[in-house]
Amino acid sequence: MATNAVQGISPLLGISRVLLDLATTSHATHSILESLLPESMNYLRVDPLISFIEMDETDPQRLSWMREETLQHMTEDRKLLEQLAFTCAKLLVTTRL
Repeated sequence: MATNAVQGISPLLGISRVLLDLATTSHATHSILESLLPESMNYLRVDPLISFIEMDETDPQRLSWMREETLQHMTEDRKLLEQLAFTCAKLLVTTRL
């Protein structure tokens, strides 16, 4: 009886892992969007390379490192962030009309 219960839960764990990966890893989402969106649609991806940090990380030194890496990424990808800001502003203007 317990074996059946575990077998029933196993597919749910697999689905949960896929959903968690989609929510926390931009690589899978990026691939899906890149293949599905038309070329005329702007798609921007801002993704600092800090993927080996756990979601529940609490170590102050690691969190500080993560903040520093994010700030460095934002500085290096300033043009991408400016494009993102322009796209957001354009979206705001068009949705207010």
